[in-house]
Amino acid sequence: MKKILIVGFSLKVGGIERALVEQLKAIDYNEYQVDLFLFSHFGPYLSDIPVQVNLLPENCILKYYGLTQKDAKQSLIGFLVRSCLAVIAKKMGSPWLLTNLLRSFRLKKEYDIAISYFHNGSLNSLYCGCNELVLDHVDAKRKIAWVHSDYIVGKICNEYNNRLYKRFDAVVNVSHSMKNKFDRLGIIPKSKSFVVYNRYDFQGCLQKASEPIYDEPNGEFNLITIGRLEKEKGIDNLFVIAKSLYEKGLKFKWYFVGDGVLAPWCIEFITKNNLRNNVILMGQRDNPYPYIAQSNMLVSGSLSETFGLSILEALTLNIPVIAYKYEAISELLNDSNGIVCSSIDEMLNTISNLINNQEAYSVLKNRSHAIADYNLISSEQFKNLINEFKC
Repeated sequence: MKKILIVGFSLKVGGIERALVEQLKAIDYNEYQVDLFLFSHFGPYLSDIPVQVNLLPENCILKYYGLTQKDAKQSLIGFLVRSCLAVIAKKMGSPWLLTNLLRSFRLKKEYDIAISYFHNGSLNSLYCGCNELVLDHVDAKRKIAWVHSDYIVGKICNEYNNRLYKRFDAVVNVSHSMKNKFDRLGIIPKSKSFVVYNRYDFQGCLQKASEPIYDEPNGEFNLITIGRLEKEKGIDNLFVIAKSLYEKGLKFKWYFVGDGVLAPWCIEFITKNNLRNNVILMGQRDNPYPYIAQSNMLVSGSLSETFGLSILEALTLNIPVIAYKYEAISELLNDSNGIVCSSIDEMLNTISNLINNQEAYSVLKNRSHAIADYNLISSEQFKNLINEFKC
């Protein structure tokens, strides 16, 4: 039985965190013994960890390192420690901070395979460290790193991260388009580059979509967007589209589920353009599925995605999807089950037409379905990856 270690930051609400939990649920524990090390034992997904997984104890310092600023405010000590770490990371860089924090840290057990499941973010932030911990503070015969972002658009591509990935035995991307993009950089041999689709809980999506909500979408035509309020998610472009729809006199409500750095800008835009009755900021929701299920359409404005989980969720619930074109979109959405737009003007015209034309909308809804059995493919990909190494 192979011994596997998986390392992550926390299990707060997020796409990577959800993907990790679903991957843990899919592992065959008759074949693998799995330890999970989280910087911080925090987040609503902690309760979803399978009982077969051995959750290792927190480190007394890293548990604050793994918290978001918002979450750290729940305790004075946590807020102070986390704030100090953030200031040091910003001034000295997270590589310098990690070197000193992890100097005497080492996991005592030995593993056949150690997996860093979270990639580094900004090198001046606290969203770093899983790669470094696995490479330098874990004894394992083989070491694997997951990349959950576009390596270029996500600003991961730099000399420091490149050096780290060269040291791994394998690097995993979560779509073929992202793997191909990563491979073109020539950082590692293609023989060390793999694809493993994120696991997805189809039944859980359907079940949670039926849960009651008390602030359900209530417009004549409801649009919904799921994701962080950030420019890379195309939020600013979607707000411009909403303004144009309003100026055309169309009757609609557009719900945005998620938080992010653009939240103040979004509030100002809504107020300035008299969109209070048309654009609704819902904030972060642990269960977004009922909102998707009770909407007429999901709109994705992301400029780049590695997987597009919200798109798959909408298709599972038979909700039509309009998406801005990015490299990996063809692995989720195409002309057979949705609409992909190459420009903001095209997206505006497409949404306008679907609001005005019930027949066109019905045709699109009838062909809104997931195009592949991602879980079966993902299971084979994961198994092939692990079996690649004769530990």
